[in-house]
Amino acid sequence: MRDEVGYAISLAHIGEKHLRAKPLRGLGSGVLEVVADHRGDTFRSGGHASCGAGELTHVNQEGLRGGSGNVFADLRVPHPEEAPAKAELAHTITKLIERRRLTQAEAAEILDVDQPKVSALRCGRLSGFSLDRLVRFVVLLGHDVEIVVKKRSRRGVPARLLVA
Repeated sequence: MRDEVGYAISLAHIGEKHLRAKPLRGLGSGVLEVVADHRGDTFRSGGHASCGAGELTHVNQEGLRGGSGNVFADLRVPHPEEAPAKAELAHTITKLIERRRLTQAEAAEILDVDQPKVSALRCGRLSGFSLDRLVRFVVLLGHDVEIVVKKRSRRGVPARLLVA
């Protein structure tokens, strides 16, 4: 559930909308609410992609609060340093499937997975997918993947994993 909510908020950050995201009224323009079901319970979370620094702002019961810059770390998703790259790869895979006008069953056949895995990918339930597997999906959909290793951008800032 946490990775799905993080995925939805990261999509809002890049101007996209998750399947389960809807405008959250009363908190201003651009604030989205995501509803996720987990083990019979329903969870709600909100996010807003702020202008400027591009940091995500989270909505909780007390209202808006600033995030750490990694929504997945804020949500305590395992391996939060990988999660933004996994989310970007999942978004890319979803867009490639849509561009080719593939059904989930057709995409599943190409990716050599079952249809529920494609559904999970589209919804952002990414805990069952490794970075390696997501990269392989991009290749199976007929696209090249380039990995570039370079010195981190600024001292004092942790190195990061990006998908461009």
